[in-house]
Amino acid sequence: SYSNKIIFGQGTKVIINSGK
Repeated sequence: SYSNKIIFGQGTKVIINSGK
């Protein structure tokens, strides 16, 4: 299954895609 985590920090949007 895939889990998508969106982290907002100091005007920076980081998208982490975890697979497997």
